[in-house]
Amino acid sequence: MNLKAVGSSDGKSVDLSWDPSADPKNADGSAGSGVAGYEVYDQAGKKIADVTDPKTTVTGLTPGTEYTYTVKAKDKAGNVSAASAAVKVTTGPAADTVAPSAPANVVATPAPTSVSLTWEKSTDNVAVTGYEVYDSSGKKVADVTTNSATLNGLTPDTDYTVTVKAKDKAGNLSGASTPVKFHTGKESTGGEGGEYAFKVSGSTFLKAPNGSAPLTGGLIASVDGATKKYTGDLTLNPTTGDFRILGFLPVRAGLVMTPQGKVTGTMDGKLVADVNVKVGVPSLSFFGIPLAGGEKCTTRTPSALHLESPGAFDPVKGSKISGTYKLDELENCDGLEPLLSAFTAGDGNTINLNVVGR
Repeated sequence: MNLKAVGSSDGKSVDLSWDPSADPKNADGSAGSGVAGYEVYDQAGKKIADVTDPKTTVTGLTPGTEYTYTVKAKDKAGNVSAASAAVKVTTGPAADTVAPSAPANVVATPAPTSVSLTWEKSTDNVAVTGYEVYDSSGKKVADVTTNSATLNGLTPDTDYTVTVKAKDKAGNLSGASTPVKFHTGKESTGGEGGEYAFKVSGSTFLKAPNGSAPLTGGLIASVDGATKKYTGDLTLNPTTGDFRILGFLPVRAGLVMTPQGKVTGTMDGKLVADVNVKVGVPSLSFFGIPLAGGEKCTTRTPSALHLESPGAFDPVKGSKISGTYKLDELENCDGLEPLLSAFTAGDGNTINLNVVGR
């Protein structure tokens, strides 16, 4: 009969099909009564279907389970054939109905007509396949496969709000991230003064735990053409670095450097920047084992950053800037503040950034 079985995508049914049977002639040579139908049996020998066509669908099955079926033909006289060769089929997995986790820590780095967005990767019971970005009206404005996106065509000097959702292969969509608000800068007129947007990249070295972490972000600066002074907004994205406690114990720590207020300085020849930054340690792990951290685990007081370029600064081409800073003791770190502070607090920490015009 050439019995075939095909499982459904949700694992709850199986389609069976086979070649039609023929009713042989009687012993005296007369024609048989003709095939009247087919009986389908499961592995326990129970008849589960009685059909006239050479196909049927078995429903109500359990996903991820093996089943065995046979088929018998019967004629109009009530004669039943021998069973077909058995066919085995394993139903597929249950349909994925679990949505990914909502994206966290969405960071916006705006320019006059665009914004760069980054966020922490979401998790899913199977796999995250992409992310969707929505504006304040609920309109989808980006669909990406990585945890970053750039929105172009924005209006200068304008407030915007966006959210991000994660999705999986089954089409499940996560809840929205916490809305992130940003303000695009004013369009530069190309003179010495005006609004400038920069990309920021580099690293910071922490002396006490003897390790570094990469840094990325952005700077929007409004420059007074007469005085060459500026004020601006510095954004540094969350990062992760590898460090050593007691000089030899390897730990991996998440770092969040959050500017407290505006960055100020001058662009009179070289670039000078001053800003206070609070440093957070949202995660700390030893050989992958979480030890401490949390959103509230931060330095007691902000660190004063003073950064300077080594020479003349070109607002278009950009330049390197660097400086040193001191870290205060940590607080709100799950009771491990004295231990963590002993290996993180202190001066001699350095920061080196490349500031390049967008």
